[in-house]
Amino acid sequence: MAELVAGPVIEALISAAVEPLFERLASTHVVDFIRRKKVDQNLLEDLKRMLTSANRVLDDAEKKMITNPDVRDWLAKLQDEIHDAEDLVDEINTEALQREVEGTSLRNLLSYKSSVNNVEYRLKKITESLKDVVKEMNELGLREGVETSRPSRGPAQTTYMVRESDICGRDADKEAIMKFLLSDEGRQQISVMPIVGMAGIGKTTLAQLAYNNIKGNEVAVEKPFDILAWITVSDESDVSALTKAIYKEVNGKEDCTDVEPFKLQEKLRKVLEGKRFFFVLDDVWNINYGIWNELRKPFESVAHGSKIIITTRSKEIASVFSTVPEPHVVGSYFRSMPSAMKRQLHIQIIWRKLVGKLLINAKLPQNDGDILPALWLSYYYLPRHLKRCFAYCSIFPKDYEIEKEKLILLWMAEDFLQSRNSMMLEEIGEKYCEDLTSRSFFQVSRNGKTFTMHDLVNDLAKFVSGESCLRLDDGSYSEDFKWKNFTRKIRHVSCNRPMITPYIINNKFEDLSNSKLLRTVLVLEDDFLRRVYWFVNPKQLQSMQYLRVLSASEKIFRFEDYFLKKPSKSVTSLKLLRFLDLSDYTIKKIPYTICMLYNLQTLLLSSCYQLAKLPDSISNLKHLRYLDLSSTQIEEIPYTIGALHNLQKLLLRDRRCLATLPSSIGDLKNLRHLDLSESAIEKLPDTVCNLQELRVLDIKGSWLREMPPYISKLKLLHTLTGFVIGKNSGSNIEEFVALQDLGDVIEIKILDNEIDGEDVSKANLKDKKCIRELSLELKGINDNKAREVLDRLQPHTDIEKLYIRNYGGRSFPDWVGHYSFCRIESVHLGDLTNCHQLPPLGQLPSLKSLKIWGLELEKIGDEFYSSGSSSSYSGVGVTETPPPFKSLEILEFSRMPQWEEWSWVGGAFSNLKELLLQNCPKLNGACLPECLPSLTKLRMSSTSADVVASLAGCEYPSIRSLTICGCLELKSFPQGRLPSSLQTIEIRECGELLSLSEGVDRWPCSNLKTLDILSCPKLFARQWNLGMLTSLTSLTIGGVDAERLVSFPEEERQLPTSLTSLTLESFKTLNP
Repeated sequence: MAELVAGPVIEALISAAVEPLFERLASTHVVDFIRRKKVDQNLLEDLKRMLTSANRVLDDAEKKMITNPDVRDWLAKLQDEIHDAEDLVDEINTEALQREVEGTSLRNLLSYKSSVNNVEYRLKKITESLKDVVKEMNELGLREGVETSRPSRGPAQTTYMVRESDICGRDADKEAIMKFLLSDEGRQQISVMPIVGMAGIGKTTLAQLAYNNIKGNEVAVEKPFDILAWITVSDESDVSALTKAIYKEVNGKEDCTDVEPFKLQEKLRKVLEGKRFFFVLDDVWNINYGIWNELRKPFESVAHGSKIIITTRSKEIASVFSTVPEPHVVGSYFRSMPSAMKRQLHIQIIWRKLVGKLLINAKLPQNDGDILPALWLSYYYLPRHLKRCFAYCSIFPKDYEIEKEKLILLWMAEDFLQSRNSMMLEEIGEKYCEDLTSRSFFQVSRNGKTFTMHDLVNDLAKFVSGESCLRLDDGSYSEDFKWKNFTRKIRHVSCNRPMITPYIINNKFEDLSNSKLLRTVLVLEDDFLRRVYWFVNPKQLQSMQYLRVLSASEKIFRFEDYFLKKPSKSVTSLKLLRFLDLSDYTIKKIPYTICMLYNLQTLLLSSCYQLAKLPDSISNLKHLRYLDLSSTQIEEIPYTIGALHNLQKLLLRDRRCLATLPSSIGDLKNLRHLDLSESAIEKLPDTVCNLQELRVLDIKGSWLREMPPYISKLKLLHTLTGFVIGKNSGSNIEEFVALQDLGDVIEIKILDNEIDGEDVSKANLKDKKCIRELSLELKGINDNKAREVLDRLQPHTDIEKLYIRNYGGRSFPDWVGHYSFCRIESVHLGDLTNCHQLPPLGQLPSLKSLKIWGLELEKIGDEFYSSGSSSSYSGVGVTETPPPFKSLEILEFSRMPQWEEWSWVGGAFSNLKELLLQNCPKLNGACLPECLPSLTKLRMSSTSADVVASLAGCEYPSIRSLTICGCLELKSFPQGRLPSSLQTIEIRECGELLSLSEGVDRWPCSNLKTLDILSCPKLFARQWNLGMLTSLTSLTIGGVDAERLVSFPEEERQLPTSLTSLTLESFKTLNP
């Protein structure tokens, strides 16, 4: 089956690779090398001619390969020769780069011993093989100028009656669609909702359900639709054809075959005039804004409230149609499907059968319920450059969180990114990711930095990659595996799961290294790798001379005893390497051999906690674009780093040993991203302002005390996470004002008490609409002046996160907590030692997370909930004041040693789910909120015993988890019953705790599943009647009074039969 699908993938890889290969064959380096080495130049011309001939028939080969195995074999041979040619060209370019770095000009290559061996022989061999390929091409009858035919999607699909019972796990989707159809949006003449999702996910089925419900009058519609029509769009992108399809559906009696398009549009307009319609445009692929604009002209006279639903796989197409704020994205329900159901589906088996049918018959099955044909069609319609990028993703296991940035770097290393105009390779990679996401191949996480592939899409990637990618995580490789698949076709290998046994790693990796043609070895970090050391002899890497990507976990490759401490051919032989990840290695320095990898584009050394020095020879890496030195012990960046003119991104975050940067940092003319967050750097060199390409300067959490002068010269800067304002801060406030394009995240530090309030006003944060997260730190400014400065730093009302630290005022200006800030979701107030009154944060309608720490106040009163001014919203004849903190889900108070009283307002915290009280030793237990209906998690740390005891009188019906830690005066557990919903209790470091249950016959809660008791030395282990906890599954006990206890429990049947995990620590006298 793999060879059946290999054809389309090989064709995509070949067609996407040939053009870049032509460009590299014509490069100055290659041409000069051939001439200087007196290699027969006719060979180079023959190579170009053969490749051109083969490239011209690829469209015909794509058409015939599905049914002709000889054509598939021909494509495989052609791919091998292209790979060999790429390797030779890359070797020549690498030698030219080496001579440039080492000071030997290309013109003197004849007098220098070349590292590229047998060039003429290899070139002749490739050319001769290509001649055989072209000869075979003619014998197969492959012709030029044949247009590629796409597989037919078949006739328009029939709309079958869909029953509610046929659809499971889609209640939210059904509700959203029906809500759209039933809503009365009188202000809009036509409302359009796109349904977007990957192929086969159920978009059409959901649309059918809604359509049939409306058509069959199964739901009550206040204003019935006059006309209903279902139009299957598919390949149609012509206005005339689509207009005919719509007209036929709404007026099927009349023949409109020969009617002119403009006349047909007029006929359709008259039919629809004054009518309220509901259309479904199913399976939209190719319609752009121009087509849609023409198509909807007959709709201009319809009645208000008309509705259109479209189904599409493309978010870009959805954006063309949509009138709703966001298209409805249909997600996957397979992740929540029970394992037994998954097994019953036999998804993978069905897939392979269907793919075989598809490829052999050269057209798609007509069964509307088949997931695979739809997915295959989505892949088939991908542009060729995206096909090979998608196929490469098969090296990632299912459910793996793929880092977008890392994937782009891998694509770059494999030469998959095609240059476009002046776009950087990183920008091209971003565009590729956007394209694959818009086609629903990728599912992006909330933060936008990672994504996953649906299990079925992952299967598709693995399937279409054929034998070019090998993933050692799918369970098919065991210790007796003979590695039959290690052929010349395998180019990329990854490993991730525990089934990679020491036997395979130690003994079979040699077979892997002997393939010699590998381009990727990717070790994906996982927990099992943190527990076991499996060593591979680094000498095995020596034969992998064509490797482009090496991401090597130290848990498998133990390098520091070999080539990281002394020179080794294992490193220098990897001269084509472009991506090297040595993160988490226990190395103290980087040997010069690493700096001889002249093709390196990406070098990752993050979390090498013992790494203390970066060599001067780092300047040799002329092609380096991405350098990560985060979380290392490097104290000094060498001046030579300024020679890395291609460097795009430099990460130096969490570097507490690094205090300065060299002035040569300003020579990095292409640097776009500089990350100094959480670093010890106090001053940036003035030359930073020379970085004219810099877009991102991340200094959040750094020790920076002043800004470089003239920072406003960085015209392209759009992300500056920190700005220091003060008398000696370098850049004055005018420089900050001049940075017009700042957005997203900003941290402003005021470090000087002499700062003038008028100057602060010039920051004009109210007009910086792009800021979503604002951090304000006001060190050394107290009392009224602090309030004035904070008042003048008022941001626009659309910010989403507000963090204020080291504020020295006694109270807050009116804007903090004002209800007009309706989008704020997170607020942090910290280290406010002079503050005696909190702002009215209860008025913020969208606030979800609130963390307050480091205050000296004694009371939190009613002012915390409302300012007393109107924060109500009014309707017709009604005024309603929302309850305080109506959206709050997380509330934390910590390090408040003087806090005693907490006023509670009825109705507040109705949606609170997590509450943390930490280091609040004086808080009165009677002040704890009496009723928190949504609370699921409560943590008390270093609070009074009084607070813990008050739990028994509180009404927390939804609580699931309770943690009590460091309550030194606590002697007994809360008296009285705790809620039956409580499932987890953790008690630790309560030195005076003597008992848990009220008596022998009862426990304060009976439905516990997890109980952890640690470091409670006076708690006597004999006095627990654990047998009553009939739901308990996990029990951990340690650091309790267990002296002279020889058995636990002392009597049989004192442990619940439900227990599946028991951990006992420090039971010294316990008999084994």
